[in-house]
Amino acid sequence: MKILSWNIRQGGGTRIANICKGLTDYNAEIIVLSEYRNNHSGIQIRNLLLRAGYRYQNISAAQPNENSAAIFSKLPSNQKLFPNSDPTYGHNIVANQYEAFTVYGMYLPHKKRHVLFDFLVKESIKPTPSILVGDFNTGKNYIDQKGDSFWYTDKLLELEDNGCVDAFRHACPSPWQPCRCWKHVRTRNAEPLKNHPTDRKSRKWTGHSRIVTHCGSATSDATSYAHRSPQQRRFRSSGTPGSYR
Repeated sequence: MKILSWNIRQGGGTRIANICKGLTDYNAEIIVLSEYRNNHSGIQIRNLLLRAGYRYQNISAAQPNENSAAIFSKLPSNQKLFPNSDPTYGHNIVANQYEAFTVYGMYLPHKKRHVLFDFLVKESIKPTPSILVGDFNTGKNYIDQKGDSFWYTDKLLELEDNGCVDAFRHACPSPWQPCRCWKHVRTRNAEPLKNHPTDRKSRKWTGHSRIVTHCGSATSDATSYAHRSPQQRRFRSSGTPGSYR
C-alpha cells in the first residue's frame, strides 16, 4: 500500500491539472492533501480524482478561502471530522478509519495559536494503529534547525512520549542532514512532482502504533507522525520519499 501526502499550496490555483496528473501517476491508494480549499480548485481536484478511482473523499466544511486538509482514498473507510478539535481551526484535521489502521490528514497553521496538537496528543493514546500525516508547520529546535524559532516543539516530544516515531529522523538521523524529498514545483508547466536532493526543514514523523511521512514543499516546515503497535514496528520505504508502503 502507498500513502502520498502533498502540500499543494493555497488550494493549488492554476496548477490543478498538473497536481492531479502527478497524484494519479503515482497511483497511491490513499492521498492526503494539505492546504486544500473548498473552492473551485477544490471541486476540480475532487472531480479529477473521482474519475481516477478515488471514490472515498473526506472533505471538511472549511470556508473557501481557508486552508484545510483532505483525504482521497480508493479504499472504503469510516470518515471522521473533528470540528471541536480547535475553536478556530477545527477543519484542519480529518481522518479515515480503515479496518487495520486510521489515517489522520492535517494542515496545522504556521506560528498561530491553536490546540490541534493537544487533540493529536490525546488521539495518539488510542490503541488503534494510526498514521498522522500532513503539514505540521514545525520541527525540533536545535535538531531540524540550529536556532529555536519553531513553535510547538514540546508537543512533538509529547507525541514521542506516547510512542510516536519521527520518520524523517529515522531515515536521516543526523541533525540538518540533507535528505531526498519531493520538492514543490513553482513553474506552471513543470512536472508536478520531482525528486530532488534538498536540505529541508520539513519533516516526517511516526509513532508507537503509527507511522508518519510528509511530502510537500522543500521550504515548508511540514511534519507527519505515525503510530504502530509493537508487532508492526517493521516498515520499509517504498523507495520514493514522502511515501511508505
